[in-house]
Parts: sequence; C-alpha cells; structure tokens
Amino acid sequence: MNNLNIHHGMNRAVLDRALRALGGEVLAVRGTGDIVYFHALLPHRVRANGRRKDAARVLTLFVMQVIRKLGEQSANDDHYHDDSR
Repeated sequence: MNNLNIHHGMNRAVLDRALRALGGEVLAVRGTGDIVYFHALLPHRVRANGRRKDAARVLTLFVMQVIRKLGEQSANDDHYHDDSR
C-alpha cells in the first residue's frame, strides 16, 4: 500500500480499511458508540466517536504515525508528489 492518500477530513470507512491493510485493528466499544484504533507498532490506542462519518483528526494522525513507522509515505509527507525520488 504505497503512497496512501491519508488526509484530515477524509471518510472514516476509507481510513479504517487503510489501517487494517497496514496491520492495525479497529474495534467498536460496546454501549458507547466509540471506536478504538490500535497497532502493534505504537504503544498507545486512540479512541474516538464512532458515529461520525468523517475521520477525526486524532484518527488520521494515528494512521499517519503507523505509516511513518512502517516506512511508507502518506500524502502529508514531504516529497510525496516529487517524481524525482
């Protein structure tokens, strides 16, 4: 999954699929409507409102951290659109 187009304000379903493709997990918290994102490479989990259709900033930042740990590029990285690399 090279050159993921992860950006703030994107659709959360797309972000969920991207995290799962990177080896992370998305869990629904029973009775609260919240969702929890986690990945083995990061020591912390992120919890957000699961009723929202757009991805909260904290969720996109979490996925961007996973991408950086894996050594891949996201749309917000420097030189993402640079063809000379």
